[in-house]
Amino acid sequence: MDYIENIFIQCYNANIKIIKNTKEQFKMNKHNVLLALVFLFGGIIIGFLIAPIKKGISIGNNSGNNNGNNYPIKKSE
Repeated sequence: MDYIENIFIQCYNANIKIIKNTKEQFKMNKHNVLLALVFLFGGIIIGFLIAPIKKGISIGNNSGNNNGNNYPIKKSE
């Protein structure tokens, strides 16, 4: 029983060390958060500016049902 308890304690301590090291490695300070937000919103703005729809280009199929609205209305005599 003593041997199994020692193994359990060693595994537990190793897991605690791994968790502490991981938290320190991925710690986000204010500078990193601000930098990430600047790049995110900058990318969104640049994406909107260079989007093809701004230049009048539409990508897609425009052969939908328009119920014959393209034909002129016949006048009755």
